[in-house]
Amino acid sequence: MKKRIFTWPLLLACPLLLSANPGDDVAKILAESKVTGGLIVHLGCETGELLAELGKDERFLVHGLERDSSKLTSVRESIRKNGSYGRVSAERWVDSTRLPYSDNLVNLLLIEDAGKLAEKEILRVLRPLG
Repeated sequence: MKKRIFTWPLLLACPLLLSANPGDDVAKILAESKVTGGLIVHLGCETGELLAELGKDERFLVHGLERDSSKLTSVRESIRKNGSYGRVSAERWVDSTRLPYSDNLVNLLLIEDAGKLAEKEILRVLRPLG
């Protein structure tokens, strides 16, 4: 339970941790979270650069959710440019109060735009100690 309390502020602070270099950001995020594989979800993936960088590590399946449909084109282009489409994907997040995942499925949840998402919903999809 202590790990959840530690990672929760980290997830909310994600935009504050980001630099101009997505590769450095990925290294920092993975080191801080101590996640070693599985599903990473990025809420509010904006340009898709961080999403695509996360997908370079083959230990992870990476899924981006973006509320703004006009941003999805650039997000998907970033993924294609990095050659990681398949392991990395992005879609429009229509219901901003619910995440489209089973309970305890997500290993790491990066939040840049939480919308109207409640903490209870976030904890529902995170695996134990996620």
